[in-house]
Amino acid sequence: MEEEEEDRVTEPRFTIGAQDISTLNTTNHHGFLRYEGSLEKFVKRTVIFKPFFREAVKCKQRFVVLCEGCMYLYKDEYATSPLKAFSLADFTRIQRFQDNDRRTRMKFQLVPLNESSPQKFLTFCSSTDEERKVWFQKIRKEMDEAVHGSSHLQRIKTLLLLQMMNQRDSSFRRPILILQMMNQKGLFIPPPELEPPPMGLNGPLPLPLPLEPPLPAEPPLPPDIVCITTGK
Repeated sequence: MEEEEEDRVTEPRFTIGAQDISTLNTTNHHGFLRYEGSLEKFVKRTVIFKPFFREAVKCKQRFVVLCEGCMYLYKDEYATSPLKAFSLADFTRIQRFQDNDRRTRMKFQLVPLNESSPQKFLTFCSSTDEERKVWFQKIRKEMDEAVHGSSHLQRIKTLLLLQMMNQRDSSFRRPILILQMMNQKGLFIPPPELEPPPMGLNGPLPLPLPLEPPLPAEPPLPPDIVCITTGK
């Protein structure tokens, strides 16, 4: 059973074509969505470029495929390789935009594990509200299968360890809390060298010096030789 679950969640395939992946039995859903890439995000953030690059602000239509816990973005349905492919296990949830603007009503986002990186949020837009609901259902199902796969726990461990090793100040406490929660549930026990230092009133407390190894025990002395003489 564990082997079947591990085989179900795989890493994305970067060389498979749109037609080939669409015909797989493990494909959950495929269709067209508008995707907001890095260029569109940059132009929107830079107000001076908007009048000159109106076409760049528009989200490009992509052929999207959900398969084996991964999402694939193709230029069209006949592309031989994906423009972008990633595992849905790297995301925590899918959400709609909070405003009631007509232009953003059909938009939704995939929220990454590290929510402090806005550039990693993936934004999509559907044509109708019914189509958005279908994508919501399909993506949530595929995300749930990816999250409960055996490879996802190892991915969580790796990300949290990298974040803790790159820690520079006390503002990065959320991964530490997650590690503590995983430790309470018996999912993960961090090694002592990666645990956060104890905090005092004036900052981190100095780490205790390592104890010197005990000296090896001396070998026992040989018993005294007693000479017994007998008189005649």
